[in-house]
Amino acid sequence: MALVNTPHPRLDGFTPLEWLVENRSASEVITALAQDDLPATAATLASELVKLLGADLVAYIASLPDAATVIRWTDRTETPDSDTLARLSIAFHAAFTLQVRISEAEIQAWMQVRNPRLHDVSPARVLRQDPIEFAGPTVLAAARSYAAAAGADLDPGFEKVLARARELWAEPSASEWLRGTSSHLNGARPIDLVRLGRAAEVLGALDAVEQGGMG
Repeated sequence: MALVNTPHPRLDGFTPLEWLVENRSASEVITALAQDDLPATAATLASELVKLLGADLVAYIASLPDAATVIRWTDRTETPDSDTLARLSIAFHAAFTLQVRISEAEIQAWMQVRNPRLHDVSPARVLRQDPIEFAGPTVLAAARSYAAAAGADLDPGFEKVLARARELWAEPSASEWLRGTSSHLNGARPIDLVRLGRAAEVLGALDAVEQGGMG
């Protein structure tokens, strides 16, 4: 699935985010996403974002009047256009960056509060209305800055865990595993153990998964 942090073959192996940063052009990203399996990608992405942000906030970012269409995306009865999918991908990546240390309620608040790094505009509003080539890099930079201030400065332990998970699964499956419970961790969520500084245990669980054990 083509998310902003997954290398895309139609973008010369760049991730969509890297392409936006390096080329400052959204048209190629949108074209590449349009050729993917949009219903499957959108259903998974919308479902994950609803868990993180709530359906109403997802609808706002997507410029929808209400959450009904978002719910239809999750069950594949409707599919967003590729521009909207790119915006939702960025929202997902920003939210996951923040989730390393802060709660989902705090992530939702961050998305809706005016941000000085975004010229006193909320991240959700930037994602909703600004050109994608601007919204992508600036919102993600603001998320990384806030995460660092909150003590979630993407320390080497987290980076190793995330990189290892992405060796086993494409996004968003890697991030889903981190937020789900794991039988190799006595039912704990990997991301909670990372927050407690126990990244080594999570890396061990990923090794066990690779060797054929259940997640």
